Amino acid sequence: MTDAERELAFSRKGLTAQLHCLLQIGYFKAKRAFFRFSMSEAPVKDIAFLMQRYFPGQALPMQQESDSDRYLPRKEIAALYGFRLWSAEDLPGLLHRASNVESFTVKAPATMRCMVIAASTDARGTARPSASVRLVKP
Repeated sequence: MTDAERELAFSRKGLTAQLHCLLQIGYFKAKRAFFRFSMSEAPVKDIAFLMQRYFPGQALPMQQESDSDRYLPRKEIAALYGFRLWSAEDLPGLLHRASNVESFTVKAPATMRCMVIAASTDARGTARPSASVRLVKP
């Protein structure tokens, strides 16, 4: 874990928020995507590893994380790896790129596949890793 990752995770208030942020960082590093999950849905082995490594001797918190614990760190996590969250300003470029891809194929599934590939590999690094969060490489 880098100093920046550690600083971000441990700047969160409370053990639950810190643990959730650590999970989000790990999952983002592995998949370049954010996932919506609660602590009760996270794999037990992931939580056990983090508790042992970063919170030795502390009890696993029983409180649920808040929505702000889940969503606020995303912008900062994305920035750690050179991304930013997608915004409405990115839509015209993505639609233009999609229309260019559509001219190469007439099959709808192939068009969708090409759009996703094109979106994840364009010059600006536009990516759509999940249905709820879109990233852009500036």
